[in-house]
Amino acid sequence: MNTFKKTIAGALAALTLGLAVASSATPAAAGWRHHDVGLGVFGGLAIGVVAAAAIAGASYGEDCYLTRQAFYDDYGNFVGYRRVRVCN
Repeated sequence: MNTFKKTIAGALAALTLGLAVASSATPAAAGWRHHDVGLGVFGGLAIGVVAAAAIAGASYGEDCYLTRQAFYDDYGNFVGYRRVRVCN
C-alpha cells in the first residue's frame, strides 16, 4: 500500500511538472498556431514520465509500518488514537 501511495504521489508530481513545462514551452506570439504546441506537450510529458519512474523506483531502504498511538490534548485528557508511521 505504501508503494502505491508513493507511485501516485510521484505521478501527480510528474504530471504537474510536465504541465508546467508544456505550458511554458509555447511561443509568445500574436499569431498562435495550435501545431506548435505538440513538441512542448510531448517533451513535458516525457520529462514527467521519467520523473515519475525515478520517484516510484526510489528505494529508501527503510522498514516502515503503521501503528496506533494514544493521543492526548494539552490538558492531558485522552482524545483517542491516531495512526503513526514508524520506521526502523
